[in-house]
Amino acid sequence: MFFIKLNQLIITIGLALDILGAIFLAKGFMAKKIQRIISESGTYLNRNKWFQDSLIQQKIEAIFGLIFLFSGFTCQAIGNFASSTIRIHISPFIIFPSMVIILVILFLTFSKLIKYLTKRKIFKTEAIYHKDELDTYNTGSLDHCGECLKILRERDEKDDDYKRRIKEKICSILKINNIIT
Repeated sequence: MFFIKLNQLIITIGLALDILGAIFLAKGFMAKKIQRIISESGTYLNRNKWFQDSLIQQKIEAIFGLIFLFSGFTCQAIGNFASSTIRIHISPFIIFPSMVIILVILFLTFSKLIKYLTKRKIFKTEAIYHKDELDTYNTGSLDHCGECLKILRERDEKDDDYKRRIKEKICSILKINNIIT
């Protein structure tokens, strides 16, 4: 029979959460492909969209990483103060594979959540950027704004009409996301 003390179990869970938090903190820098690094380090007319997108993703990953680190440190602190006399009958062949499976599920779930939140934040940022860009537009930037928002220019549509439709779409996006009232 194998018994594990409750406080040791809590401390082990805390360490696992710390590892997951460290992975999320490092992921933004370590998992970057060479082509992405080249895109982010380039200079472009007006702005570097790839760098902006990367900063948004890194911020969201850092928030989740810090949440996991804080949760892990909290579990370790609780484990240090928890009673060491309480023992739980559990096999090490069950506890460690279970923890690995749970950590993988947490990692995959939060990776998907981070990807979703990043896309949403990038879309909001693009809407704000293009709203400002429309105020001093030229035909090229107007077409670019419409293309980003998936608004096709109608045949023989005048710039002012197309600009109005794009602005309406941007304003509706910003209102939905409570960016403007």
